[in-house]
Amino acid sequence: MNTIEANIVDVIGKKIIPARIFFDTHIQKIEPLPDAVDGRFILPGLVDAHVHIESSMLPPSEFARLNIIK
Repeated sequence: MNTIEANIVDVIGKKIIPARIFFDTHIQKIEPLPDAVDGRFILPGLVDAHVHIESSMLPPSEFARLNIIK
């Protein structure tokens, strides 16, 4: 499992949370840290996860089959 230490920007709660994030292909755990982390910020709300089906050049049924979240 990988880790990164960064300041998580909580745009809803309007606060910054220093944390250690444990992940592999997905975030597994977030552990708060007592002090801010210099120069590292994570903005979860700004991740753009949209996809254009036509860019894949696949029929929609095949695109859907390949993109099922496991």
